[in-house]
Amino acid sequence: MAINTFFDFHIHPLFKQFLSNYEEVYPSDRSNTVLSEEIVLSNELLRLADNAILHILGSQCSVSQLEEGGSFLCVANIVSLELGVAASKNLAGQLLRSALTRPLDARYFNEISKGSLSYYQLLLKELDLYRKLNGEKVKILSRKHPGDLDEMLQATGLPLMALSIEGGHNLSRLKIGRPAEPDRVKDIEDADAAYKDFVNHPELRAAESLQHLFDALWEDDLDLVYLTLTHLTHIQEQPLATHAYGMKFLHHSSFYPAGNGLTEEGKKVIDTAYNLKITTVEGETKQTPVLIDIKHMSLKSRLDFYKYRSDNNYKWPIVATHMGVTGYTQNEWELALREGDCTLYKEDGVMAVEITTDKKFIAETNDLLKDKEFFFNPWSINLMDEDILEVMNSDGLIGISLDVRILGFEPMIKLGKRDAPEYLSLPDFKTFFPEIPLSGMPTAASEMAMVQEGLLPTKKEGHPLSLCFNILHVAAVGALNNVHNHWDLISIGSDFDGLVDPVKMCKSSASVNELEKNLLSFLPKAEEKYCETFRVSSLLPHINNNKNNPVDQEKLKILVRKIMYENGRNFLTRWQQCNFSRQKLSDAGFGPSDGNGHEALA
Repeated sequence: MAINTFFDFHIHPLFKQFLSNYEEVYPSDRSNTVLSEEIVLSNELLRLADNAILHILGSQCSVSQLEEGGSFLCVANIVSLELGVAASKNLAGQLLRSALTRPLDARYFNEISKGSLSYYQLLLKELDLYRKLNGEKVKILSRKHPGDLDEMLQATGLPLMALSIEGGHNLSRLKIGRPAEPDRVKDIEDADAAYKDFVNHPELRAAESLQHLFDALWEDDLDLVYLTLTHLTHIQEQPLATHAYGMKFLHHSSFYPAGNGLTEEGKKVIDTAYNLKITTVEGETKQTPVLIDIKHMSLKSRLDFYKYRSDNNYKWPIVATHMGVTGYTQNEWELALREGDCTLYKEDGVMAVEITTDKKFIAETNDLLKDKEFFFNPWSINLMDEDILEVMNSDGLIGISLDVRILGFEPMIKLGKRDAPEYLSLPDFKTFFPEIPLSGMPTAASEMAMVQEGLLPTKKEGHPLSLCFNILHVAAVGALNNVHNHWDLISIGSDFDGLVDPVKMCKSSASVNELEKNLLSFLPKAEEKYCETFRVSSLLPHINNNKNNPVDQEKLKILVRKIMYENGRNFLTRWQQCNFSRQKLSDAGFGPSDGNGHEALA
């Protein structure tokens, strides 16, 4: 395929367009032209400001931006705005609800805050927009009609999108924040199958809701790749798993992680997702699983998930779609805790423990950036080394996020005086730090830490190096644990338009060509520093497979093409075929070892 063909494992092309117009009618009456456009922030002050709020709120992956970037194969995620976001109490939350962030429609925030509808209704409304664009502005993939993805890109000239759901809360048919009140919608003539099912079955719990949704989507030639089991907040009406803390610029008690890992209801959702089946026109039964994405699960939830998957002999791949890495094994992460900095927080009846962990040092780059040190982000929302191996050994796929906060980038000038803490639920804290008593721990009331970081521009080399260090660590864990073709299991999962602060060299899908150029330029520089710090041998292909020689530029181009497109294309091809057994790929001339006991590229 041409150099301008790209894959993104996790984006939200219609999320901001969806939030820009609260429509009472169903289906939507918006035009495809409008739905494909970027949203434009109307306030001059915001337009002139160079800050995280602007980067987060501006369009990053609208359909028009995907078209500008090149030929795109992507997984488009549907996500309902959560109560914690809609009702955030701090200045950033007030800004989201104000006229300053037009065209975001404040009615969404109001209706969610009041609990006048369900997350499932919001899911169907956003899904309707994709249905509307299908065939004219985008081509939505389904295992019902599989095909060669390269040929489809060439033949249609449209972005190819597979659909997924971010957050199990989207399956809740109960009114938001009202655990005993089903959401009931009026029947309408000529409605799609999913809407009709919602009219007839408003009281389904999460697992049944997923089953009914999948059946309805299949009837309408639609499909799902994966479900991210949890998201940013605790959902009191439908807790499936404890979430990992991941929201720094908004404030609401639901952002505190709560619970003790994977719930019984969460296990039922996993069972349903993994056991979905369809009947072909020939009358044969075919397995069509929806995969589970571990992003946003707390560490305890992830460990519970791996055990449950193993205990039930589930063999479907695990995906980690928009991630960074901690750089730690689980044991190293536990040892990195600053025990004296632990604080017990309580707000609106929710209790959590604030923790701070030492960040893992990667490199000092005086030759590239003046007095600049690089660290991984140690928050447990990111991957431990054991997580990386769980995904790789399942023949899954890891998408590396383009959110600078997830990647661990720190500006040289910070507005905070300490490292940003994260929060663990009480059961999670007791699981990993049983020797630390909660009694006698300092307490604080209701102030979630707000360390404003990453708001100031720094030298342009910082962001691509942070990205490259995350990619290299995933590769290193795979190489040093003898994972076959570990470079085939890494992709980009930008999380564009998912409230992220994007890397400077690729602020939107329109700039992915620059992203590829930056990987080609900075991966060799990052590899040198990474290998020096961690005393591992080469990770990239070097001339004659000798680490003392320069990086082989032609083989590097092949490797970067894998990350930017081919690995994702191959994974979605296997998804279309419902056959996730990776075949051994040719080594394309990459040697298995550099002669120093470590794999260079295999």
